[in-house]
Amino acid sequence: MRNLRRIAGFVGILLLIPLVLVGGLLLFAQIAPGRALLVWVIESAASSDEATLQIGDLTGRIPFDMTVSDVSMADGDGVWLSVDRARLRWRPFALIGGTLSIEMIDVGSVSVPRLPAAGESDPEDSGGGLPALPFEVVLDRLSVGEVVLAEPVLGVAATVTVEGDARLGDPADGLSARLDVERIDGTAGTIAARMNYSPESETLHLDLSVDEPARGLLSRLSDLPGLPPLLVDLSRTGPTDDWAADLMLLAGTPGSTAGKATITRPAERRGISAAPAGH
Repeated sequence: MRNLRRIAGFVGILLLIPLVLVGGLLLFAQIAPGRALLVWVIESAASSDEATLQIGDLTGRIPFDMTVSDVSMADGDGVWLSVDRARLRWRPFALIGGTLSIEMIDVGSVSVPRLPAAGESDPEDSGGGLPALPFEVVLDRLSVGEVVLAEPVLGVAATVTVEGDARLGDPADGLSARLDVERIDGTAGTIAARMNYSPESETLHLDLSVDEPARGLLSRLSDLPGLPPLLVDLSRTGPTDDWAADLMLLAGTPGSTAGKATITRPAERRGISAAPAGH
C-alpha cells in the first residue's frame, strides 16, 4: 500500500511539472525580458535571407490578449509592409479541443508601399487547391482601420477599410463568413460578401455585392480591358443539392450581363460555377 502511495505521488509530481513549466513561462512572458525573448523568437522564425520581420513592441496579457506595434516586413529593397498596431485576443486553450478560437483581430493601419521583391527560390505553384484546415477556425471579429496601398501596388493609390468574421472547419459543423471592404480615400467602391451553410438542412446562403467605378481596384486585379466600372449582385438561399442563384454583372456602359451561379458536384466534391444566361 505504501508503494502504491509512492507511485501515485510520483505520477502526480510528473503531471504537475508541465503545469509548473507552462505557468512559469506565462509569468516570464509578462515581464520585459520575457517579452523581449518572445519578440526575438517570432522575428527569427518569420525572417529569412530574403525577408526580415521587425516588431517594435509587444504588450498586453500574453498570450491571451496581445498587442504588437511598429511592425515591418522588409526585403533587400527595404520595407514593403508596415503595421502601426495589431491586437490579438484569443482562447489558446481551445486548441486542445481542435479549435483556433479568436475573439478579435483589431488592426490600426497597414501600409503597403510596394509589392515584395520576387525571391530567387520561390517555388512555382503546383498545388491542387486550398489545403484542408487541420482544425476549426472561429474568428469572432476582424477589423482593419485602414489599408493604404501605394500606387506601385495596383497602379493607383487607394485606402480601404476591412471588417469581417468567420467560422471555418468541418462543413458538418456549419460554416459562415462575412467580409466587407470599402474604399475610404474619396473614391467610391465596396465589396460585401456573406456565406452561411447549415448542415442540418444542407442549406447554403450566399450574398455577394460589388460596386465600384471605372479604374477601380477589382477591375485592376482582374486585368479587365479598359478598367470599366463593376457592378455585381448575387444572392441566394437554398439546398446545396439544388442550388442556383441569379447573377447580374455590369462591366462598363454597354449593358449588363445576366447569368446563373450553380453548385455542381463532380466526383462527390461540390464546387460553385458561374455562366452567362443561355450557356
